[in-house]
Order: sequence, then structure tokens, then C-alpha cells
Amino acid sequence: MRTQEQKEADEALTAAIEQVLLAYGYPPEGVLANYVVLLERKGWNDDSDPYTGNYLINRDESTASLSQILGMLEYESVRVRKSIWVDDDDASGP
Repeated sequence: MRTQEQKEADEALTAAIEQVLLAYGYPPEGVLANYVVLLERKGWNDDSDPYTGNYLINRDESTASLSQILGMLEYESVRVRKSIWVDDDDASGP
């Protein structure tokens, strides 16, 4: 069960994603059904050893099934690979 703070943070993240989509020219039609945010944090522990933390946040923790999350990640992974191999501005754009 999500806390009130988590619910408010999820709502703020969803609103921020909607704002980013508009700012980058993605069409506003339709409903933002699901999203996955991938994060990487780097830091140092008390012994000054570097560490990396990787995180995955999906919308409201439960609206997307694991198969949907994996499908979104795999689909975008293919698009990123295409943009690496193809010198085409449209490979990763809206």
C-alpha cells in the first residue's frame, strides 16, 4: 500500500512527464496510460568506494504488469539501438 506521500509524488511525476512530453513536441492526444522511469545514481560509501544504484519506477507501482513493463523497455531498447546504428534524426524522435 502506498503512503500519501508516495501517491502525491506519483501524481507530481505523472504531471512532470506530461509537461516534458509537451515541451519536446510529442502529440498531446490520448491518455498517458503507463510509464517506466529508469534512473542511475552514483555515489561513494563511507570507505570512499564508488557505487552505482539503478532504479526502475513505474506508474503508481501497479498499473502496468511486468510483461507490459518489459515490453515497453524492450521496444525502446530497439529504438535506441536503431538510433545508434542509423544516422537518422527520426530514429529516436516523436
